[in-house]
Amino acid sequence: MTKTKITFIVLFSLVAGSLFAGTEYRDLCRRILYATKPVEAIGQLDQTTFQNLRRYAIGLPVEGQDPLNADDQRLMMSLYNAENARRTMGKDEFSLYLQETHERLAEYIRQGDNLSIRIDGWLDLFKLDLMF
Repeated sequence: MTKTKITFIVLFSLVAGSLFAGTEYRDLCRRILYATKPVEAIGQLDQTTFQNLRRYAIGLPVEGQDPLNADDQRLMMSLYNAENARRTMGKDEFSLYLQETHERLAEYIRQGDNLSIRIDGWLDLFKLDLMF
């Protein structure tokens, strides 16, 4: 190969790598948020990845990742908070947390806030998991 071809391949690799470098956490968040079973998907994360997604979801820089949009950020933080409560609280405390969160969302649900309706559905799934 000539030096020109090698240089071109190296430059192309760097450009291609930089285009896709900032999407790892965003893609993981979206795979969780839009999964058929998001409660199960977030529950399967190891603690390190779980904590990194929290920092990422609240907008803190994580390895130069592109940020989530505002709706995905709200959804991810709600899902993260519920999963974190499940991991750190006892069953009774977690049940109370779910009930209080349902009550806080009630007004937004009455107003037709689609994100709150979705979050409320996730809380129901957490409650079902808690019962079985």
